[in-house]
Amino acid sequence: ETGLIAVNTHKSIYLPNEIANISIGVLDSEGGVICDANVTLLVADPNSVLANLTTANGNITVSGVCSAKNKTYIPDYSANYTVNGIGNYSMNATAAEDDSLTPNITSNFEVWANVPFDVARSTATRIFPFVPYIVNISIISNKDYNGIINEYTPSSFAISNVEFYEAA
Repeated sequence: ETGLIAVNTHKSIYLPNEIANISIGVLDSEGGVICDANVTLLVADPNSVLANLTTANGNITVSGVCSAKNKTYIPDYSANYTVNGIGNYSMNATAAEDDSLTPNITSNFEVWANVPFDVARSTATRIFPFVPYIVNISIISNKDYNGIINEYTPSSFAISNVEFYEAA
């Protein structure tokens, strides 16, 4: 039986020593939410130093509101990882339940010395596709900019009620 595991970081680019907020969701082959999987997240830094985050060792926590096909912005599984030096970091997440479910996914993020625009996204990791969700995108500009900002989504997504706020 193969299910699905999703892993998201709240940024794709971090600055040195920032904390990466990592959200994970696990589904069975029927799309049912799995809240008791043994989840492992291996994070390799640019020097190939591995961090082994797991539910077993308590580095990955399970939400108290993890349940079947509900709308929630709270990740079913979450972890924090403090990034170190500049470069590319890779992640491999796996989930096992009763030795029958072993989905895995590989993703990555980067650490830069400085960024012209510091972008963070806040939304659900696991979505129920029949209900709308709010996505908050925070952009901190470290340089002057005048122009268009594009955010791309799949063509099947319905985008509505776009609002912009400018910090004082």
